Formats: sequence, structure tokens, C-alpha cells
Amino acid sequence: MKKKVTIAFVGVAHIHTPGFIALLKSRNDVKGKIYLGSRFPPRAEKRAHEIGAAVASDLRQVWADPEIAAVVICSETNRHHDLVMAAAKAGKHMFVEKPLGITGKESVAMAEAIENAKVRFTTGYFSARIRSICFSKIKSHGAILEDHARARIELSRGFPGGLV
Repeated sequence: MKKKVTIAFVGVAHIHTPGFIALLKSRNDVKGKIYLGSRFPPRAEKRAHEIGAAVASDLRQVWADPEIAAVVICSETNRHHDLVMAAAKAGKHMFVEKPLGITGKESVAMAEAIENAKVRFTTGYFSARIRSICFSKIKSHGAILEDHARARIELSRGFPGGLV
């Protein structure tokens, strides 16, 4: 049997978190941990209980834990930049719920950190693997969003495909 991959949820605020928890529970090759990144602690406790995980009281526990191969960042969008930068620095593969960042400049900085860290990355973007669809949707929204999305799409390498 394959070794289980450990994934930490960093924040559980996003509306799709319950679906991600259900998916994690359906797999026997992945186990989860929860970081208490929610501004509403009972929400983190609830999600941790659903997957039989402990809640980390300090984010540094996640970055320093060698068992954690990847993180699912489902925090509030205004926290993404700091979390992505820390995850990249810690060498953690990541899935970041959309939108990636508040500005195109933030998103490009995150993309560079991810690329330099050589970690696997993807973001929750519909049809993210169909480049032509993404660019046609994004170009209609203007240059700032185009730069933001280009960083996301060009670095999208799949997650957790190569990990499990």
C-alpha cells in the first residue's frame, strides 16, 4: 500500500471547504491536518473533527512539520499572500482557493515564490487546465486580471496528482 500523503488545511473559511473535506475523507491515500486559521475557531474544530485531525494552534507547526507535504489554503482572500509566501518558503505543495490574491502584483509575487520553491501548485479556477478558455474569459476583464490569471495558469502543475 502507498504511504499516505498528509495535507494540512490552512483556514477553513471558503464555501467549498466542506466539499474538500468530503473528498479527503473518501481517499485512503491521504490524511489531513487542520490549522486553526479560521477567525471562527469552532469552524476549524468542526472540520478537524470531520476528518479525525488535530487543530494546530500555531501556523509555524504546519510549516515546520515534515509530515505535511501539501496545504489547502481555504482562508479569507486577504490572507492568501502571506500564507502562500510562507508555504512556498516551507516547501509545501499547495492548492489555493480562488481568487489567488487581491492584486495582480500580489499574485505575480506569489507566482515567483512558488516557481522558485519548485512546489506543485494550483488554484480553484474553473477550467484551469484549459488554457484557451481561461485566457478568453480573463482577457475580457482587463489587463490586471490577465496578469493575475497568467501567474495562476502558467504555474498550475496539478495537485495532488503527482503526490499520491
